[in-house]
This record gives sequence, structure tokens and C-alpha cells, in this order.
Amino acid sequence: SDENGRKYPADNIRTMILPPNITELGFDFFQDTVEKLETIEVASGGTTNFFVEDGILYQRNNEETTEFVTLWCCPAKLKKTEVTLYTNTNEIANYAFYGNENIEKINGLENVKKIDGEVFTRCKKLKELNLSGLNSLDSTYNFQFCSVEKIIFSEGVTQIPCNSFVGCPNLKDIYFYSPQLPVKLEPSNPFACYAYDESKYNENDLCPEFFDCNPGLIFHVKNGMRDLYLSATSKENTGSEQYPSYTY
Repeated sequence: SDENGRKYPADNIRTMILPPNITELGFDFFQDTVEKLETIEVASGGTTNFFVEDGILYQRNNEETTEFVTLWCCPAKLKKTEVTLYTNTNEIANYAFYGNENIEKINGLENVKKIDGEVFTRCKKLKELNLSGLNSLDSTYNFQFCSVEKIIFSEGVTQIPCNSFVGCPNLKDIYFYSPQLPVKLEPSNPFACYAYDESKYNENDLCPEFFDCNPGLIFHVKNGMRDLYLSATSKENTGSEQYPSYTY
């Protein structure tokens, strides 16, 4: 609200200034506030482990060290096409890049160990995500309706959460480093599958994980694993012969 007590919808905020002594944020703090956000600041004059670098909000794990850093928010309307993550950023919080309109490239992602939910959802110009440093991938909806074309997953990613790739028509290349073959799909989603049989589709069902991706989607897998991935996407297994695998 403003100084006169007039309230504004959270989803219409353009500028956000956090208090100088802020100590924590709720896990869904930016759920309804980031899509029209242009700038974010931390007021001066206090002691806090939150800080802004190149227009992006971060949090140190405590006030004495920068060894572990969480990225909390990159405003959706930040006027940058390329950003570099702050040194030692090892976690990205919920909705951090949600709805970003301009960013095409994020440097330093390969050092991130954890991403929370809907981090890259609805990013409009993002081209590539190098997530080769992740410990695991546990949160859902992280890439849905994203413009991404290429994703590199770490060995720690042994399961794809449900609805990860809904609405990703540009996604053409996924690199799997996991020794588990093939990478599992979320078992709680009975409609998740690697390949897709349109004749069996029910419009009320959740979309299979890769149905909305580019028709030429390729799984890139380690040498010696190609046949196992081909088997997982074969006609006999899922009803449609799709997604060829290439070794690297």
C-alpha cells in the first residue's frame, strides 16, 4: 500500500523495496509479485544478508560468509538479455525467473546445486539451461511454457518431476548424464511417458512430459546408453516411435 493506505494488487507491482533489516522471505513470497516487476532493492541503513547485484536479489547463508548464496528474484521485466549469477550461488528459490521477458542466457548455472519450483516457468526468450551441477531435480513445473531450446542435466538428475515440460515447443535437445537408464519420470503422474500415442489421449488428462516439446526432440545420452533410451521410447513400450537418442 502507499503512504495514504491505498492498496495495490500484488501482481501489479513494478518496484519493490525490501526493509533494511529483513531476515527471511516465505518460500512463495514472489508467487504473485514477479511478472510485472521491473526493479527490486534492499533499503540501506540496516543489517541484512539480502542484497541486490546487477538487479537480482540474493541472500547469503549468514552475514559473515558468502560461501553459500540463494538467488531469490530476477524481476521479470529486468532489461538485460544476459546475466551472470553472483559468485557461489548454489540455490535458486521458487519463481526466481518466472515470466522473465528479456533474458536469453544465464551464466553460472552449472554451479547451482538446487532449484526450487517454477524457477524458469514462462521465460519468454531463454535459450539454454546448463544444470550440470544439480544434486537432484525434485520440484515440479520448473520449465513449463518456457522458450528453452537446450537443457543439460547432471548425473544427480535421475527423475523428471511431473509437468516439467508442458508447453515447451522449442525444446530440441536434452542431455542426460545420469547413469540410471533411462531417467525416471514422476511415478505419481500416470500420464507421464517418454513417447506419446495421440489415439489414447484424453483432453482432461495431464499432458505426458514431452508431448509439447519440439517434434524433433533428441535425447543426448552417454556412450553405451543409446539402446536403453531407444527401448524406453520405442513403439512396443509407449505406443509411438519418437525421440531418437544420440551419444556424446
